[in-house]
Amino acid sequence: MSWLDDLIGLKPNVPFLELPSFKHEEEPLENRTHEFLRRLFPSKKRIFKTFDDGKNHWIQRQLIVYGGPGTGKTEFFKWLVLKAVEKYGRDDVKAYMARGDLEALLKVEYPPKPVILLYDDDATLEKLNKETVKVFTRIRHKCMEDTGLDNGLVVTVTGLHRFHASNPLIRTNFNLLVVRNPPAGKYDHDFLAFYIGKEGLHYLEHINDLRMKDESYLGHAVFANPSSGIKGVVTNNLVNEKSLGEVLEIIETQSSEREEYEIEDDWKPIPLKSWHDPEFLNEIVDELKLKRSSPRIAERDREIFLLSLNPNETTDTIAAKHGITPTRVGQIIRRIKRAELGYAAERAYHKRHPDWEYHGGNSPLPDFIDHTNKRVISFKAYIDSELTPKSVWITRRTGEEEKRYALEHGYTLEMHVYELCNRNFYTFILHKKKKQNTNNAFPTPPIADPARRAAPRDKRG
Repeated sequence: MSWLDDLIGLKPNVPFLELPSFKHEEEPLENRTHEFLRRLFPSKKRIFKTFDDGKNHWIQRQLIVYGGPGTGKTEFFKWLVLKAVEKYGRDDVKAYMARGDLEALLKVEYPPKPVILLYDDDATLEKLNKETVKVFTRIRHKCMEDTGLDNGLVVTVTGLHRFHASNPLIRTNFNLLVVRNPPAGKYDHDFLAFYIGKEGLHYLEHINDLRMKDESYLGHAVFANPSSGIKGVVTNNLVNEKSLGEVLEIIETQSSEREEYEIEDDWKPIPLKSWHDPEFLNEIVDELKLKRSSPRIAERDREIFLLSLNPNETTDTIAAKHGITPTRVGQIIRRIKRAELGYAAERAYHKRHPDWEYHGGNSPLPDFIDHTNKRVISFKAYIDSELTPKSVWITRRTGEEEKRYALEHGYTLEMHVYELCNRNFYTFILHKKKKQNTNNAFPTPPIADPARRAAPRDKRG
């Protein structure tokens, strides 16, 4: 026996033994919809907790939904929004959807809601600039800055038709992968097989055949969680978009926004009365029902908000007075501005005018209706020291439902604005412009003056 045989542990006169062979057959996929939702949506206790330490505690979940046109990607997102509403409550969820425009989704200023869902329905061929990439990778920070909340959940959902043509940033950063139809092309096939396995691909082939006969199978897909290796079937019901109401908002392109402004320009705003009313600010503060961890923290936040209205105060000086960081001061101010100020101001104005019909909060109905004088009143509380009685641009924020109600009932439409820095009220009335008759494509030319027609020409030379 040689030294090599001795090194590898072979004994003389002992033959090699064949190792037993193993068949690596995959287990059949199970419906694990509950497991999928559990991994996507953290507990309410975690999401609604207020840390109050100036740090960012937002959780980000990134989903990729792979599938061709007509495979139910958008319906799947609507179902996710519905499940978020069921878990966290309608008032605490906001969702946005864009048609192949990630940049538009990231330009939205998110409201003070602890749960934000974003859906780009087709990012396959999108060209993303550096700024868009930067914001996308820091979406947690944007959520904290926009909402004023130090904790919450942001779910980014990206639709892809092909992996091969997509941005590497998108296809390499995700927590959950949802596949809705079999892949086309070797690259996508190999990529998806790595995550959902052959059994997942076979399942999708079978489902694809069933969809041709029964559309109800549109809600079937296969998902994978790369960090745990878990994969399974996820099924969703079709959701009526109207049932989501104002929770889901579709972000239009810039051209659509210009068309919207053209519609708004059909209303001509005219300034009415304005007056100084410092007492109303105190009435608003009395209505600020701040949900904080303790009454002491709530009182501190009120004081910080009032100080922020003073032009001589900065976040640094306010932070020094209260022993917190300037970043935390900014969070407190933004949270009150975006989450609590508007509702408090509405309640205070309602107390001044108890005879007006009031629809506050998130109601799509007009803010106030004065039936006695046949007026619809849109009310806004603003923080802008440069606002003047001539700032008619602010009337663009009048709601469509308020305009519709005024037209249908023959009421006048007004906007009442209270500016907190200067403690002034500004009021405006909006008149519907009359549309010109455009039925005649070739308008009749003006009749020439007979006297001019009969005048002789001045013939020179």
